[in-house]
Amino acid sequence: MVAPEIIAPYLLNNYVWELLKANTTMRSSDYNDMVPIVMSGQEPEIEQFNKPFLVYGYSEDTTPDLYAVRHGSLSYAVYSTVGGDVNTILNKIRTAMEKHDETARSVNAYTSNIPAFVGLSFTTITVGYYEGPSPEETEGGRKAGVIILRYGYKADYDEQVKIYDPVSGIWA
Repeated sequence: MVAPEIIAPYLLNNYVWELLKANTTMRSSDYNDMVPIVMSGQEPEIEQFNKPFLVYGYSEDTTPDLYAVRHGSLSYAVYSTVGGDVNTILNKIRTAMEKHDETARSVNAYTSNIPAFVGLSFTTITVGYYEGPSPEETEGGRKAGVIILRYGYKADYDEQVKIYDPVSGIWA
């Protein structure tokens, strides 16, 4: 069972960081041992380094008819002062994450070796949107590109949720 604070985007962020370390020159040592994949609002902490970094955001879809399988989107804005770095990062993510079931199998195989992630598995992962580096420069002289991953997953959370029982009139 997975802890309720562990969510699908955390697994994907972990996998994407390992993917980037294996396929680019990005290293945590270049970021004072920080992972350069941060939530929106944490950019000032990572902007101090003149290296590429990713800012992520996510959303979950409404409950589907088959409620055991949840769906969501994870977006990465990739920032760098060099447009080629943005292209490289986007293309590495795209190539690795666009294969639906095959991608899910790879991510599940990797994350099944991390005890905190056991109990959450993907059914599919694919690229839902891709936009190359912006022609204009953003704050700090950085260029930005975006990739959105669409995913389906199942989670066996270890948390019991009390719901109101109208017969007994208590939360159980």
